[in-house]
Amino acid sequence: MYPELTVFGLTIELYYAMYGVGVAAALVIGVLTAKRHRFSRLRTVVLTLVGFAFGVVGAKLMSYIYVYALRWASRGAFVPDSSVCLFGALLFLPVFLLPLSRLIRRPAGALLDLLTPGNFVVLAFSKVGCTLGGCCFGVPAAHGIRTPYAAFTAFPVQPLEALSTFAVTAVLLVWLYRSDRRRTGDLYPMGMMLYCFCRFFWEHFRYYAQPAEARFLGPLTFWQTVSLLSFIIGAVWMTALYRKRPEIDFSDPRYAITAAEEEPPSDETAPSEPL
Repeated sequence: MYPELTVFGLTIELYYAMYGVGVAAALVIGVLTAKRHRFSRLRTVVLTLVGFAFGVVGAKLMSYIYVYALRWASRGAFVPDSSVCLFGALLFLPVFLLPLSRLIRRPAGALLDLLTPGNFVVLAFSKVGCTLGGCCFGVPAAHGIRTPYAAFTAFPVQPLEALSTFAVTAVLLVWLYRSDRRRTGDLYPMGMMLYCFCRFFWEHFRYYAQPAEARFLGPLTFWQTVSLLSFIIGAVWMTALYRKRPEIDFSDPRYAITAAEEEPPSDETAPSEPL
């Protein structure tokens, strides 16, 4: 049970309260960037909420994979169930959006670009929730934070991971607005590469009570293994995107045809015909 917050008689667990704040922030980001993605604001809100519903399914699916993978690694030893793994919301996002893109007749890459920053900001706020709730804490350290689930002072891995995930979101938004060389659909693999690099690093400072968690694949934890594989997939994805020739967006003002270019030459300026 996570620590709780009671407001006007309503009791909310801090972790899920931060998740709600993250969803609200993601909706704001979606509305503000809708024009850039050429989606209406109303459609952006609807698609964002649908994307989060898919994310909950992905997070729950990842929790089952996590538990059964650890039981396999520990050769059947008891591993407690996990409620949700929000990393799974990101991992399964393209799988869920592919049929949705066909339904609304928009490219899957454009839909991914629309929803990717919001999903990362939700993940960042969930790490704030971990900090407030005390879960996912770090290894014992001389200086750090105290949590209700550890009998020692823990390295502050949760707030540092939250900051790095906010930074990933900021990089994606800057790339969206500042880059003239980007390809449709590149925000997702770029974000996954950046996040997985940070996640792989921060996992060195995470505390795991179960031996199968700390050493899932050789010296790697389960999440380091997933991060490494996801980073490789993201790198291959980015390479495939950028090996293609850039698509010319003729709605961009830089490619607009001016009135002077559209007008046929007048009789006075037309070249004389040979006699």
